[in-house]
Amino acid sequence: MQRQGYCSPSCGACCKGVTLNVNPQYAEQADVKHWLELHGARIWKNRGGDVWVFLPIPCSELQPDMSCGLYGKAERPQLCSDWPFNQQEITTLKDVTGADCTFNFAEVE
Repeated sequence: MQRQGYCSPSCGACCKGVTLNVNPQYAEQADVKHWLELHGARIWKNRGGDVWVFLPIPCSELQPDMSCGLYGKAERPQLCSDWPFNQQEITTLKDVTGADCTFNFAEVE
């Protein structure tokens, strides 16, 4: 599968928070899950059984117009240019933020 598409100007959806793979106990312990949710975090278990948390912590370089303040600069992490790495990340972004990413993944012949 190869990434296709482009980064839509003024979207910034992928920069509005951090998604982390966490210990499965976080989803299994009601008190921990509740504590995370009280802090604005969203927790879920994916189809493979991995547990993820979305923390609504925007990137410090996300500009008011939703553009990247580091775009085209050496300080911008390579991860920002390479994201998304797979279709699941696009699906997760949609599930968590409601945003439609303009990237997709397709078979390459």
